[in-house]
Amino acid sequence: MRPLPLRVTAAALLLAACHADDDTAGPEPIEDIAWAPHEEIGSLVTVTFSLHAPAEARVEFRPAGDEDWLSTPAQTLPAGPASFLLLGLPFAQDFTFRVMADFDTGPLQGEEHTGTTGPLPDGLPAARLNSADPARYDATGRYLITSVDGTAGGWRPGTFWKVIVDRQGRTVWALPTPGQLWTTYMRVAQNGEDLLYDAFSYYAAWDGGAASEVRAIKIDGTPVHTWATPGGQHAYADLPDGSIAWGCSGFGLEHLDLVDLAGTRQTLWDCFDFQDERGIEGDCKHNSLSWDSASDSFLYSLYTSDTVVQIDRASGATLRVFGEAHGDYTFEPEDSAFWWQHGAVFTEAGTLLLSTHTSPDHESPAQQTVAREYALDDDAQVLEQIWSFGEGSGCSATNAGEAHRLPNGDTLHNLGTCGIVREATPDGAVVWDLDWREGLPEDEADARLVGRSVFVEDLYAFAP
Repeated sequence: MRPLPLRVTAAALLLAACHADDDTAGPEPIEDIAWAPHEEIGSLVTVTFSLHAPAEARVEFRPAGDEDWLSTPAQTLPAGPASFLLLGLPFAQDFTFRVMADFDTGPLQGEEHTGTTGPLPDGLPAARLNSADPARYDATGRYLITSVDGTAGGWRPGTFWKVIVDRQGRTVWALPTPGQLWTTYMRVAQNGEDLLYDAFSYYAAWDGGAASEVRAIKIDGTPVHTWATPGGQHAYADLPDGSIAWGCSGFGLEHLDLVDLAGTRQTLWDCFDFQDERGIEGDCKHNSLSWDSASDSFLYSLYTSDTVVQIDRASGATLRVFGEAHGDYTFEPEDSAFWWQHGAVFTEAGTLLLSTHTSPDHESPAQQTVAREYALDDDAQVLEQIWSFGEGSGCSATNAGEAHRLPNGDTLHNLGTCGIVREATPDGAVVWDLDWREGLPEDEADARLVGRSVFVEDLYAFAP
């Protein structure tokens, strides 16, 4: 049962000018304060109140036990009812809030009130924070947006949850993707205002992705736009014009497609044509896709051939091919090649960063999942490894994974089905370690599938 809203008939305000003992005093400047959790996302709380006069108002709030106050954005409001959405509170958490209002007569700080967010949803795996060094991790990454399969065992069907976790490892937002459709590629839209997620049917219904879609929502779940992405199997990327690029897979097909906001679709690049030109035999399937704004090109990762292909967005031309067996670039040193790679991206410095196995023998007990970064020498056609992370971690993810460079120079390494996300400094120190293996064997490669992950600083960017 959803808790009934808490009501306070008259807010006590911390201001002598209120003249509490004066029988001639007028109405309270702020009254009828109430709070209520969101019906579907119980960590979201709406605070309502009424203003006796126009004011610039906001609500400050903090989870019980925290020292720092969070705040909603301020709003300039007329006299009358007001409503504010509290974002960043964990599930099943007591919290304190207070209304702050700046009237023409001066600022007022409202009395503190308490509430409790809704319980953690049934079936949602909880994250566990193993370690954190706030003085060293990237300060702009206040919240991690990702997805996690409610079913343990790695790459397998289940209820996929879209989640946001704070730096203390607490889940502050969660929505399931219905129908056991797969969500493994959460991201922030290019407009910076929407959350994007994949609702792919490829593995949920084994229909070749016929019902796959990419959806944009606000943080309260309000739909914004839906793109039909038939053949959607795993990865997609959005462009500044609102178009979606995705790997269109199927039975005997694999190509990179684009669809715009009006629903017009085109095929940009065909994998089997590429393999025929290169003399590559066998199946062709992708596992990740990224768009690079600096070069206006895509990095398309093909796990079936241990290859990463750079594709020009405008023409669909193959620009560069990386990989030990089929690429045009050699590796320096020779043992720094990638295999079963995921999440290939170009950094702002123009280097290639990805998550990879350490050897082509996927069944080797010594196999590990690591992040590797390469400098590109196009004249000599050499990929020179300049940084790596993860050796000795004991994790070998059978599927998924990625690596992202953070604003402060750290790297966010997602270890896929190991169920772990780590932030590492350039010297390899782990300054944040989060995992979803609670209650699961920690030496297994397929603990729980964690999808694409990205840090954000402000959740109010996605408010309706």
